[in-house]
Amino acid sequence: MNTAAKTILFVLLPMLLIMIGAGAWHHYYGRRAAEATAQRQLETAAELTSRLVQRHVDQLDVAVQSIMVLQHLDEYFMYQELGLLDEAEDARLSVELAMERLASADSTIVRIECFDADGNRIIALVDGRRELSPLHASSDPWMTAALQGEEFYGFEPGGQLRLARGHHTEFS
Repeated sequence: MNTAAKTILFVLLPMLLIMIGAGAWHHYYGRRAAEATAQRQLETAAELTSRLVQRHVDQLDVAVQSIMVLQHLDEYFMYQELGLLDEAEDARLSVELAMERLASADSTIVRIECFDADGNRIIALVDGRRELSPLHASSDPWMTAALQGEEFYGFEPGGQLRLARGHHTEFS
C-alpha cells in the first residue's frame, strides 16, 4: 500500500467518520435543545400576552363600569318605564355623551353599545360615531351571559375583544 492510500485509510477516513458522528450527535441533541428553547420562548410570550390582555380587559371593565353606574342610565330606564319619552331621551343622550368621552379617551375602544333587557340596542357608538340602526342581540351568547349577571369576555371573528356586563335596575 502506498503512502497516499495509508493516509486516506488511517487519517482521513477516521476524521470523516468522526465528523459525521459529531454532526449527527450535534443535530440530534442540538435540535432537542433548540426545541426546548423555542418552547420556553413561546410559553414566556404566551404568558406575557395573557397578562397584557388581562390588563386591557381590566381597564375596559373599569371603563364599562363607569358607564353602568351613571345615574342617567338608571333614569333612562325609569323614564322609559313611566312613558316619559322626552326625559328618557335626555337621559339617553347624557349616557351617549359619556360613552363618546370614553371612546375618545381610549383608541382601542371600537364599539360601545347599551342594550335593554329584551336585547334591543338603545345606544351605540361604532368607530366614534353614533349607530342608529336597530339591533337585537337576545340570542347572542354574550347577551345571555350579561342578562344572567355574568361577565362575558371573548373575541369577535375579526379579532376584537368583546366585553359584556349586565346591569339590573328595578323600579317600584
